[in-house]
Parts: sequence; C-alpha cells; structure tokens
Amino acid sequence: NGLADWFEGCQKRCATSDPRKIIILKKEIPIYFAVFDVLCIDNCSVRNYRYTERKELLKKIVESNDWKNVIYVEHSDIKKTWENCFRFAWEGIVLKRMDSIYIEGRRDFDWIKIKPMKEITVEVAGIIPSKSDNRTGFASLVMAKDGKHMGNCGQGFTEDSLKNLMRNMKVSDEKKIEVSDENW
Repeated sequence: NGLADWFEGCQKRCATSDPRKIIILKKEIPIYFAVFDVLCIDNCSVRNYRYTERKELLKKIVESNDWKNVIYVEHSDIKKTWENCFRFAWEGIVLKRMDSIYIEGRRDFDWIKIKPMKEITVEVAGIIPSKSDNRTGFASLVMAKDGKHMGNCGQGFTEDSLKNLMRNMKVSDEKKIEVSDENW
C-alpha cells in the first residue's frame, strides 16, 4: 500500500532527532507541505475575507517565495478529486463554498468534509500493548492481509468495546500469521 509506506516514512522522518539522520532522510523521504487556505498574514487576520479572496492572497504568498517543499493547491474538479481520493487512498476531501468566511470553532454547511468508505477484511496479527494506565487492553491492533502488514488500528474503541475485544480474543496456535514489512 503506497499510502501506508508514505505515512510510515513520514512518521520515521518526524521521529528522528539525530541531525545526521535528518540530512539523509530529507533526501530519502521528501515531505511536502500542501497549502489550501490562509487565515492570518503578517499578524493580521483574514478570516473575514471570502474564501476566494484568501486563496488569491495565499497564491501570491507562495509564488513570491522560494519554498521548495510548499505546494499551493488550486481549486479542482470535485468529481476528479473524489475519484483520486479512492485511487490514492486519501483521508478525504473538504468542500468549501467559494464565498464563505472562516468561522473558528463552528461547523456548518459552508465547509463539508467527506471521507471515502472502503471495506477490507484483515486479520488481527497482534496487538501493541497500552503504555497508559487508564486504558484497558491495548494501544492498537496490528492488521495484516495475506501476510502483509496493512497498518495499525487504535481509534474508535470505547472502554466497553476494548474490554469485550480482550475478553473474546484468543491466541490461536492453529494459524500463525507471518507478517512481512521492513518498516514494522
């Protein structure tokens, strides 16, 4: 999975504090910053500007600087972007009304986040124990499909569902899952 590899690469790079390794990883795992909107310019809020006006200001800022890893994101075709969301396994897309202003802390229908839903059947290959005393069971489940590490899942569990999972999970000697992933 390209996205999992990319995400793990980003995590590896962000977790590195050794200056020599940072120089190497900077070349091996380049990270780009995609900018969609701007809320403040030179300590002045532009939240009350329309989205289209903020986009114009942002484009000028990016174009007037020599930032190598900053990408200005243009408006795009919704249908094509939605298709790419599935194709490239993106987290989702945000639809914004072009004349909307930015209102902090409030959700409304001027901005809508849409996440693609895709089901996949995986096996639980293991668990990552919880380091927290206030959490029951584990920090995350290790997921695999056909022996390949597909990622970890540690969100969306309530305390009750964690207790239920731990109570119903059994270690099976009948079927061992060999997980191969050099980043794991």
